[in-house]
Amino acid sequence: MSNLNRSGHYSIAWLDHEGDKVKRIIQTIGSMKRMRSTNEYLHDCCNFVSVIVKPLAPSEEMEKLVERAVAKINRSGERLPDIVLVDLSFGEHNLSAVDKGRSLALALRERFRHMAVGVYTAHQISNLERVMISADRFAAVLEFLPYLYEGNSRLDGDDWYNLFDRIIKESRREATATPIALKSSPENGIAKWAAGNPLHRSPSFMSIGPKLATIALNWIDPQPNEILLTQLAGGFSGSFVVKAEIPGRRQAYVIKMDENPQKLVQELAGHQRVRSLVGYNYYLPLLSPDMTRPETLTPDWWGAFAMAYEGEAKPLLDHPQLDSKNLASIYERLWVECLFDLYGSVTTAKDVSFKDLLTQEVKDAAKSGWDAISRYHSHLNMINQLQQSNIEAAIKLVSATDNAPPVTDDKLSMPWVERVHGDLNCRNVLYNKDKDLFHLIDFPHVGPGNYLATDFAKAEVELVLIILDWASGHDIDFSRLKSWSALTGSFSETFAPTFTSSTDSEIDRARAAIKSIRTTYMTRASGMGNPERTYLLYLLTRVLRYVGYSDLTVAKRFLALIWAGQLIKSSLIVGNRQHQRVGRRRALR
Repeated sequence: MSNLNRSGHYSIAWLDHEGDKVKRIIQTIGSMKRMRSTNEYLHDCCNFVSVIVKPLAPSEEMEKLVERAVAKINRSGERLPDIVLVDLSFGEHNLSAVDKGRSLALALRERFRHMAVGVYTAHQISNLERVMISADRFAAVLEFLPYLYEGNSRLDGDDWYNLFDRIIKESRREATATPIALKSSPENGIAKWAAGNPLHRSPSFMSIGPKLATIALNWIDPQPNEILLTQLAGGFSGSFVVKAEIPGRRQAYVIKMDENPQKLVQELAGHQRVRSLVGYNYYLPLLSPDMTRPETLTPDWWGAFAMAYEGEAKPLLDHPQLDSKNLASIYERLWVECLFDLYGSVTTAKDVSFKDLLTQEVKDAAKSGWDAISRYHSHLNMINQLQQSNIEAAIKLVSATDNAPPVTDDKLSMPWVERVHGDLNCRNVLYNKDKDLFHLIDFPHVGPGNYLATDFAKAEVELVLIILDWASGHDIDFSRLKSWSALTGSFSETFAPTFTSSTDSEIDRARAAIKSIRTTYMTRASGMGNPERTYLLYLLTRVLRYVGYSDLTVAKRFLALIWAGQLIKSSLIVGNRQHQRVGRRRALR
């Protein structure tokens, strides 16, 4: 049996300036019988393509040769080849000619980032040439090619297929390895970080960011000579938002980057849906309106797409100067001016059980989060007995078996809308304080039908567990747990508590914003089932997810546990259930 791995029908392109030579290579190699299965030919497994490009004239620049080669490769078949093998000699064989072949191959590898590029030659190369070529790390180097298909030790069909199979697969594997992918970034590209950027000092992101920005802005015409990059947000779960400015031009751009390009595919699909649903001034238009897939560094690693942008907007997370009144107003306007249009005109009620909300995924996330932070527990002398009790209640809930009683076993009537945003976090809202304008930039989960509470609860959780004390750096301070838990406790026990201002401005602005979120929610949810109780139950499941969110500080993850315990014990939840059970017992009498 052959060791042929039929993982696909490979396309191998041979690029040269001599048509007869390429035709002879293809005919000879392609017609070779596979020795272990003589009724099959190599052509059954590989499609050989001839790409003939005129040699470089003395007066021409290398860029013109590259453009001709790129055009020919793009027209060579129904899809791009799996590998392009470039003849090292474009003209008479000498060191200068080899340099031209190397330069062309290197340029093609840069233009076709997802395709393997190798070199071949009919000649025997010198030791100096061999060393130079080895440093280029091509997918393959086929030296003195006639010996491989015409000599006494020529390769048979099996050998040729296995050779191509290994070269292509190894090239794809290496393309996704960090060192190779980073190496492919030009050292002197047109995109450069502004002073003090990026804020997230990951070596990968520092190197990859300019490369991705250059690729994502390839749509700009005319192409700029320089792009200046500023990080707007990012570092959360491999996702980044970058602002790109071109010196001398008014137009700026926002570029979304992610380690996982598939997330950006979903986001682009959501962006298409949103364009027909909300006002054009509440989202950023794509640089290419027809874009459905992001530009990527490799097929499955690091993607990006660009949006047109004017102004000085920053993520809501980075506006610590907003006082309680202004922050509350922004959250109210998010729904009144934009998201209510996204939700559709109809709000109904849908029956759901709490077990449907508290999924195993939520419980596992909370348990894994507790395992990660539990080692700090004995050192937290600032956690009082009540806070300790709340932590224990949360751990008990997520550790319970399926047969254990949940917080409530009632059927819940939850407000339901046609669509939601699905990821309304504080990094996805860009706000321009000077112009008092906001834009939403992420739409990965926009889809048909969902709980009305989805976006509201997400915004509230992010406001408390991320924005609160972020700018001051006190989000790592365990001594703030007392103030934080007092805030969450008041909103767990009463849906819309009344307050007077305090000396803690950070708590005051968070309190005003939460009240605005909940008041706005009730304007849409009023009269639909039991909106207050179902909101808190849904909020509980959102809070539990953040216990396992490694991007949060340890102090905030403890707050998430305390907050979950407060919600579990809330009289709005437990008291309601007890009242219903007392009523049922009285009815039986």
